[in-house]
Amino acid sequence: MGTPEASNSGTRITVPKGWTQHPQALGDDYLWGEKSGLITVIAQDLNVQTPLTPIIAADSSTGNVMYLFRSAAGKHYIFNELEHSMLEIVRPTGIDQITGAMQQKWGLGGLELKLLEEDSPAPGG
Repeated sequence: MGTPEASNSGTRITVPKGWTQHPQALGDDYLWGEKSGLITVIAQDLNVQTPLTPIIAADSSTGNVMYLFRSAAGKHYIFNELEHSMLEIVRPTGIDQITGAMQQKWGLGGLELKLLEEDSPAPGG
């Protein structure tokens, strides 16, 4: 599902293997709704700046239910819907470098991630 390169908000990125930009996979207002979307509400509880921009989602064939998105502050995050956990992508920071690292390491192994918890929210994220 998904193409090797796709456009998101006018920016062309390489979509890593096992991920997609297919609109159906990225979800709808249930996840991203401005006031009551699941990811939006959790992000706000963790002080991640909204609105959020979904970029890619794990392909359903992988068995993962994860989304990579950008906050209003320009930081990138991974949301795991099964665990309701949110990870800040600390390094690399640019979307091209993030997706490149994901492609090289086939997933999240090439990223430096920080688990966000209500005790340690992402300031200004």
